[in-house]
Amino acid sequence: MNKATKKIDAAVAVLLICCFSVTAAPIENAKVQQGINEFFSAQFDRAVQTLQDGLSEEELSQSDYFAAHLYTAFAKIRLNYMEENIHMHLREAVKASPEPPIDLSKLPPDLLQRYQTVRRNMTSTLLVESIPSSASAVLVHLDSERIQSKKTPAQFENLLQGQYSLVISQENYKAFTKTIDIRTGVNDSVAVSLEKAQKSLLREYWPYGAGALVVGAVILSRAFGDEPSEEKTFNLPAPPNRPEN
Repeated sequence: MNKATKKIDAAVAVLLICCFSVTAAPIENAKVQQGINEFFSAQFDRAVQTLQDGLSEEELSQSDYFAAHLYTAFAKIRLNYMEENIHMHLREAVKASPEPPIDLSKLPPDLLQRYQTVRRNMTSTLLVESIPSSASAVLVHLDSERIQSKKTPAQFENLLQGQYSLVISQENYKAFTKTIDIRTGVNDSVAVSLEKAQKSLLREYWPYGAGALVVGAVILSRAFGDEPSEEKTFNLPAPPNRPEN
């Protein structure tokens, strides 16, 4: 898929989006769930093997792929694997979903800190401000097609490196669009003063709306002798006589 196609798909997604909420997604793959259970049972060797088996399966959901890499990294930390190998799994988890799609509240603090450190080093923040405020700001990552929507002033966090399409819109104002290059570890900001949208000629010179024009056209038609066609009526047949009691 080329970038032009991605931009079109992103634009379609922006039109369809109304609001977004992030909730913890359930684990769907049985092997990934089994590997997580083995991790929490301190069966770290078995957890690594089971999770690797899960990763070898095709068509894992985003949350399953994230969880498989994350818990593989955690199990390998407990088994004292090489840092490079552990770091690779943590990076894959962050790339799969910069915002954790699963509940991490039950993680041991030391493991959660390891994950959060890698995520902070891989992501950036974008601050979006507008005049007027409370405008809708929609940010689309063109590679992953991940969409976020907030009201200005908005702070978009945990952004992976890459190109993003930003759309800022407000009723009665022209929409503002911009392509932004986000770099790892470099925070950025966008400040926009939206332009007032011009009224259409119909609204500018005929404040009563298009419906009034239709009524006016009917009146003019009658005034110049165009009578409406005669209505045809049909008589329904009489009901049959009811039998006498």
